Amino acid sequence: MTLSELIINYRTEHGLSQRQFGIKCGVSNGYISMLERNVNPSTGDPAMPSLTMLQKIARGMDTTVDDLFDKIDDMPVTLNRAPSHSFDLEAYIDTLTDAQLLDLLQRLTAKLAARRGDK
Repeated sequence: MTLSELIINYRTEHGLSQRQFGIKCGVSNGYISMLERNVNPSTGDPAMPSLTMLQKIARGMDTTVDDLFDKIDDMPVTLNRAPSHSFDLEAYIDTLTDAQLLDLLQRLTAKLAARRGDK
């Protein structure tokens, strides 16, 4: 079974939309969609979730990452959020929860205010 099939089956069995499942996991529905399609929209390559994202998916499914790996056939996983040679900001933002986005916005606003105060 693939991660895509596992997520689709879980959502179907629990009557969850991608948005509802994303909220349960703490990720965007766009990220869930990407995993279900198994295509990274920015590269066209197969989706390669990070270990952190797999932990969120596992928690959303009330299971562990070990259990996910037991159910999923060979699957590429990256330990980094993005390859060191590139960073897809839009894809990263899609993985953040509303609370994380708000925190990021507040921190960026404070940094911007501090820079303006230095000039």
